[in-house]
Amino acid sequence: MRMETQFTVTCTYMEIYNEKIFDLLEPMDGPSDKEGATGEFTVAEDKGGRGVHVRGLTEKRVNSEQEALNLLFAGELGRTTAQHKLNRRSNRSHSIFTVRIYLNT
Repeated sequence: MRMETQFTVTCTYMEIYNEKIFDLLEPMDGPSDKEGATGEFTVAEDKGGRGVHVRGLTEKRVNSEQEALNLLFAGELGRTTAQHKLNRRSNRSHSIFTVRIYLNT
C-alpha cells in the first residue's frame, strides 16, 4: 500500500543592500519606496523546526513550480540596480530566494 504525503510549500525573497534587508515579495510603488524603507528585519533561529529565518518577510504559499517562478521573476524586478562601465543593469545587492517545504501531519 502506498501512502500519500501531504505538504505545504512557501517562498520568501529578500535583498541585502547597504547592510539592510528588503522584502522583494512586498509590493513597492517604485525605487523611491526603497530609499525611504528602513530595511529593519530580524534574523532569528527557531528551534521548533523552521531554522534560521528572517522575521517579518512576506511568506507566500505556492501550489506549483510555475507559481514559485512567478514570485522569483516578480521579486527580481524590485532588486536594486545601477549602471557601470561593464554592465548597464548590474545588481548592486545580494538576494536570497527561499523555498520551504512543510510536512503536513
